Amino acid sequence: MAKKLWVGLGIGCGALVLIAVLAIGGGVYWMKAKFGGLAKSGQQMKAQKAQLAALDKQYPFEPPADGALLLNEARLQEYLAIRTDLIATYQKLEAQADALKEKKDKTSFNDAMKAAQALTLLQVDLEQRYIDGLNAHHMSPDEFQAITQVAFSEPDPKSPNAPLLTKYQTQLEQTRNPGVDGLLVAGNLGKMFGPEK
Repeated sequence: MAKKLWVGLGIGCGALVLIAVLAIGGGVYWMKAKFGGLAKSGQQMKAQKAQLAALDKQYPFEPPADGALLLNEARLQEYLAIRTDLIATYQKLEAQADALKEKKDKTSFNDAMKAAQALTLLQVDLEQRYIDGLNAHHMSPDEFQAITQVAFSEPDPKSPNAPLLTKYQTQLEQTRNPGVDGLLVAGNLGKMFGPEK
């Protein structure tokens, strides 16, 4: 009788251990399915930071000592090409965010996780397009930032850049996007877009 009791207890404890292992394994699988994409995006963002630092070294830019960057028309056109591509990518991100806002009261945890992953992937895509644009135009993030500061600061009619900025005013305004600017302030691209007017 005692032997049967020990066998029964052994089987019961073994079953409990097996259930616990299966529950933990299922929990790990579920968490990986829910959060794995976000972790991968985090790794991609870290790699992108390194790429941006490498671009600063590959295409060194030394701003003028007096801080008065004189714009070159060809360089301004390349700068605008990068910004134009980023705005198109951001509009996809904005549309997904707007769709999520519309469903905010009806959104399940799974839907929220899918949306967070999609938005994070689009932000990674936005940054990759920035990196690719800089590479294509042989521009460092530092140079891009310097051009941004000149292009979107308060215009000075006496500045030697005034005629060029006036000529490209429409294109500059088309690439100004407070949504992009606000989104990217928290990320790696925060320094690249001009301030909202």
